[in-house]
Amino acid sequence: MARLTKYVRWPSLRRRRRVAILWPLLILLTAFVGFLQLLTTDGGTAGTATPTPFDSPTPLLQTPTATATPHPNWQSLEQARVVEVIDGDTIDVLIDREHQRVRYYGIDAPERDERCYQEATERNRELVGTTVRLEGDARDKDDHGRLLRYVFTDEGISVDAALVGEGLAKAWREDGRYLTRLTILETHAQQEGIGCLWK
Repeated sequence: MARLTKYVRWPSLRRRRRVAILWPLLILLTAFVGFLQLLTTDGGTAGTATPTPFDSPTPLLQTPTATATPHPNWQSLEQARVVEVIDGDTIDVLIDREHQRVRYYGIDAPERDERCYQEATERNRELVGTTVRLEGDARDKDDHGRLLRYVFTDEGISVDAALVGEGLAKAWREDGRYLTRLTILETHAQQEGIGCLWK
């Protein structure tokens, strides 16, 4: 047996040390790659944009069902009681017992005597119910003194996105944090012939 051991090449001490160091490095590298993948998917928020009510697993909301994605922080949004639905993009509300008229920031629905006015107004009434959540953006009021707000149901679903995605309103093209996503919803509705506006 002593003679056989002389011909067996056992790993050198130096080589065994290298292997002992490489395993922890390999484990750390694997963990790091997994962490990077987490950051670039829905699983993490560091290094990515703040989630919006229109974010969903489908890229850039290419399906109408994405309009039902709730706002990530809807419970922190300002709550208001609906007094009256004026049309497809305007409501009267009570905020801290003060009467306010709210014009939806992200959309433009048909006006009175325009095609689809009645449909947009009725659908808006169905969506808002008795209470809504409001979110502001860069401009606080319009030229008529109405509050400019994104409007969400009391469960955090975007009313703006629902109306655009259902072909009852158009996306407001001038500004707003949700401009791109609302525009994509409008384009999809138009291409698919969805709703009163695009049939």
